Amino acid sequence: MIAKNTLDSPETQLNFEAGLFIFAMFRLIIMFLIVFDKKQMERGYSFSTRYVKCSYFLYTIRKEVNAA
Repeated sequence: MIAKNTLDSPETQLNFEAGLFIFAMFRLIIMFLIVFDKKQMERGYSFSTRYVKCSYFLYTIRKEVNAA
């Protein structure tokens, strides 16, 4: 038996609301990280600068290993 409108079924509605909740939590976490990163940048260090420094450091090591 096929439901008349599957979008109106309670299971679909519950899944949709759970998806919205997860999306909202994900956005909150991202916003918190951005604000936290800005506060850290005012002090002179942040996630993004650490990431860039670390990746550049690994890049130079890889370059030296390949040259040797």
